Amino acid sequence: MYAVHEFFSIDLTVSSNNLYTPKLSSVLKRISDNLIKDGSCGDDILVKDRVLKPILSEIVDLKRPEQLHGLAERTVAVESVVFLSKQYEFLQEYMEYLVPPQNKIILQQFFNQTISSATDLRRPIYMTVAAQAFDLRQILMSMSKINWEVKEVMSQHNSYIDIILREIQIFTMRLEHVNSKVYVSMDVLRVLWGNIAHIITHTLVQGFSEAKKCSNGGRALMQLDFTQFLSKFEKISSLKFEKISSLRPVPHKEYVENYVKAYYLPENELEKWIKENYVKAYYLPENELEKWIKEHSEYSSKHLFGLVSCVCQNNKKSKQRLLQIVDDLKYTR
Repeated sequence: MYAVHEFFSIDLTVSSNNLYTPKLSSVLKRISDNLIKDGSCGDDILVKDRVLKPILSEIVDLKRPEQLHGLAERTVAVESVVFLSKQYEFLQEYMEYLVPPQNKIILQQFFNQTISSATDLRRPIYMTVAAQAFDLRQILMSMSKINWEVKEVMSQHNSYIDIILREIQIFTMRLEHVNSKVYVSMDVLRVLWGNIAHIITHTLVQGFSEAKKCSNGGRALMQLDFTQFLSKFEKISSLKFEKISSLRPVPHKEYVENYVKAYYLPENELEKWIKENYVKAYYLPENELEKWIKEHSEYSSKHLFGLVSCVCQNNKKSKQRLLQIVDDLKYTR
């Protein structure tokens, strides 16, 4: 598990926040701290039972875009770990029968922590493929050139949506090619397409948040662009893989919709929106707080700064006051 993670997540090009479950992070850290030998350890007796950090063979190529940056190799590696974990689960009762009673707690910890986190490897490792499949910088540059201060609602979506959809089509073709050589299961497909939805929706919010000025027509144009993306994405992602029903609705859809809707709020409602998405966490009981934090870490301070700057572009006093609220909340998240 540790080796597969080291080999195939090293080229992750986006933030790893929310990609790792607490259990997987704990397992990887424990293995690193207790089983992996640091090159500077020497012959210390305390590390005699440790092993050297694994090194990926040079013949494994993870850089070719047409091969989706080693998706076949990543799939074989991750799904082998998942398969092995399931075999351990089948043998759990027999293994509990074999081990001495005093060692059963160690075996239980092994199953509850290590074995149960094997499937959690999928999201960060397959995210390396999704993130490298798109030229995110080009998309953001295209969005930065758009005039969001239009007076009337346009009937045609912006060209950056066509760029995104074209890259999704290319991804689909390359995915079919990989699937013809190495079987890509429905579980893997769901994670892959979910990761792509994550990448694109977060890029859209990033692009929207960088708008300096935005009129009502511009806000409607944002909605038009996103609606066009949703309709095409749902068709593309299920065209060849119809059983991926979990992509309807598209993951992270509300993340974009809620952000765009906030542009329509009057200044007093915007302050309420900002506070309700953060401050109300202080009133939650302790057992619900962790859940809330995981579910409501959607928007960065930068996103909120952009939102306030657009909505309050004609009212410097309100803008300054709301920006101060966002800045204060930044240190309490």
